[in-house]
Amino acid sequence: MLAAALVAVGGAAAGCRAADRPAPGGSSAPTSSPAPAAPSPDPLTALLDAEQRLLAGYDRTARAHPGLAGRLAPLRADHAEHAAALGRTLAGTLAKPPVGTATGSPSPEPAPVPVSMAAALAELRAAEGVAATTLARAAETAPADRAALLASIAACEASHRVLLA
Repeated sequence: MLAAALVAVGGAAAGCRAADRPAPGGSSAPTSSPAPAAPSPDPLTALLDAEQRLLAGYDRTARAHPGLAGRLAPLRADHAEHAAALGRTLAGTLAKPPVGTATGSPSPEPAPVPVSMAAALAELRAAEGVAATTLARAAETAPADRAALLASIAACEASHRVLLA
């Protein structure tokens, strides 16, 4: 009995956890700890997906309302650059997107473009507002190397709301 107590004290002194000690009369193999959780997807993945959806919205609107194409072209070019910048940043941190991330996953069918040009512009303005707010919030909690990029894109998207008015 004294030997068992000394073994228990020696194990504790050596930094062993109770889970690593064999149960009395049990096997000497340590119990396995739970598998580590899968890494969560990079938050930029969702922001890139949102930027690509906004870019597609500009494309759909320009096709539905050719008279707006010239007005929308510079804004669309901004979104293409935003998506490229987010993609470059992601590529610098990930060898490949983790399984189950939003990139490449099917998106819900987009709503049809409104028939009136005014309504179509209002829809784009609303989407720009959501994007600007989402990106600004993401910038608040992002690491410094990403915060500047996200804040810059957020400011650009906010300016698009004004340009679409």
